[in-house]
Amino acid sequence: NTNTSLALPIAAPGVDILSLKSGGDYIAYSGTSMATPLVAGLLGVMRSLDPKLSASQAYEVLLRTGQDGPDVKRVGRTINAEAAIAEVLGRRRR
Repeated sequence: NTNTSLALPIAAPGVDILSLKSGGDYIAYSGTSMATPLVAGLLGVMRSLDPKLSASQAYEVLLRTGQDGPDVKRVGRTINAEAAIAEVLGRRRR
């Protein structure tokens, strides 16, 4: 799913993401409903590590640490959680 009019685009994996299903089983889902929580969760971890991290600073971290994909010009860079967390931890130590 793409939206080329976003001012601050960022992408996340959204295909065949394992999720819990009623009864305790797992099921693979795809779409923005799977990608969005990955970004929100990562931002929550980043802010828990550095509560003073502003929205613009957080976006810059995601942008710097993200990876280019085949559709980067349309959807933005894809998050890299490990790299983003490492950068926030590094910022905190300064």
